[in-house]
Amino acid sequence: MKRVNYMSAGLIAMTLAGVMLPITSVFAADEPIKKTSVGEVRVGVDPDNPDPNNPDNPDGSKDILSLVKVPDLKFKSVSVEQLATGQQTLPLTSNTVTDKPVKNEPAGNASDGNNQGLLNITDYRGTGAGWKLEAQAGELKNAAGQKLAGSLLLAGVAKTDETDNNPTAISQAELVLEGSGVQVWNAASGQGQGRNTGVFTSADTVLKLSQNTAAYGGKYQTAITWTLTNAPS
Repeated sequence: MKRVNYMSAGLIAMTLAGVMLPITSVFAADEPIKKTSVGEVRVGVDPDNPDPNNPDNPDGSKDILSLVKVPDLKFKSVSVEQLATGQQTLPLTSNTVTDKPVKNEPAGNASDGNNQGLLNITDYRGTGAGWKLEAQAGELKNAAGQKLAGSLLLAGVAKTDETDNNPTAISQAELVLEGSGVQVWNAASGQGQGRNTGVFTSADTVLKLSQNTAAYGGKYQTAITWTLTNAPS
């Protein structure tokens, strides 16, 4: 009888000890046990150049909307006689221009253009906010400061193999010399993310010169200012 009592006491102690163990230890062997953890990654942070001091990006996110390339434009020559007789429409012949009177005069001025006719915009902000590109033409002048009047008609096309997220087609934009900026390309909300490349190599891009009976010979250049903003139209 005494031995039975000891055994009973031992069983009670084991049962109490079992109650005190973690709950998972009493699950049946064939019942799955699950716990959940978290994996995290931050998108929009340049790991090599974080920007934690930017108040708009406290986590180091970088707004990377870039105007990477803009094209130089060279047009067909015209004689003084032709210009004196009426308006002339001069097609684009190449994308290679020379220095002066505007390009690199003074050094670094209007020096961003490339000779492949490429226009390139990248949007790696990860917001889908869209963007707008405008162009504005300055005065068309020679080294002596003499000017010609007219307009520049831009006719670019999107390079589909280097355009990721379907912005609208590049607009045919006419820039009046010394006039206001004109929209060239627009990406609405949800468009234009990633790479966006346009090409301006077609003879459909033209320079229209107004009739001028007092034109001076020489090389004339105009600065084309391309402006990219994060506000689509």
